[in-house]
Amino acid sequence: MIGTTVGALRRIEERLALMDGRLEFLTSRLNRPYYTLSEGWGLTFLDTGQYFFVDTSDRAITPWIIMGGHWEPNVTRPLLTYAQPGMNVVDIGAHMGYYTVKLGAKIGPTGRLFAFEPNPLIFPFCIENVKINNLSGHTMVFDCALGNTKTTETLSYSGNNSVNANLLFEQSADVSFKVQVNKLDDIIEPHTKIDLIKLDAEGFERFILEGSQNAIKRSPHCALMIELGLERWERGGAIDDLTALCGRTKTIYKVCPDGCLEEIDVKKIKDFLLTCLFHENYFFIGEKDKIRTFAGELLRS
Repeated sequence: MIGTTVGALRRIEERLALMDGRLEFLTSRLNRPYYTLSEGWGLTFLDTGQYFFVDTSDRAITPWIIMGGHWEPNVTRPLLTYAQPGMNVVDIGAHMGYYTVKLGAKIGPTGRLFAFEPNPLIFPFCIENVKINNLSGHTMVFDCALGNTKTTETLSYSGNNSVNANLLFEQSADVSFKVQVNKLDDIIEPHTKIDLIKLDAEGFERFILEGSQNAIKRSPHCALMIELGLERWERGGAIDDLTALCGRTKTIYKVCPDGCLEEIDVKKIKDFLLTCLFHENYFFIGEKDKIRTFAGELLRS
């Protein structure tokens, strides 16, 4: 009888604990500040405290930022852990400026941040998010795409999915723009060394790296966070090329769902990507000693 009662009490405690967790989750959402502005603009806060304008027509990123103040927490975690005050950071594929704002705040006024967003409908959000958070003093935002040559290309995407805008002509797009494409090597000053690059360009990553070789080679300590899609990358060559493009002395880590980093051999990346949704995943690439110093807590053996 006593054993049955104790068991029942434990089950009640477990249910109450579960309810507490759900209530805490709901409370965090109900207390989220959000203000509807005009012409497709809204204003809220990131979970790290910064003001943030959102595109209310977007259905990929905006809902998550409004509800929780964050996007891709598994990517955000290693980026913000690794970034340090005074670093020079490049955000390629900045979109509305989520990583631009978070990284700009982390590196502070002694650092420098270069952000690139070619979509003319999204670029104003990135600019205003930099301004409203007083990051303009050390942040430059460029309204161009990056590649391996200076040219003009068509940026296209479907519906309210601007986060997947690309230069690859893969989809039946209902939104498209002609955009300027430049090389990172032609924009970053020859004397500037880069500490961290975030690269998410919907399949154009290989070409961007090809156009960034001078900057990467003069920045031996530069770490890179790159989203890789298997089929898109292999259109230009083998996955093994990643080593040469990012630096042969650097170590590659796959980014896990919880934001931890797990070392992976470049020859095993293809098989790993075949197990991933859409054959895509983020990889963090850098000098092992630097990663141990700045993000050692995230390393998984």
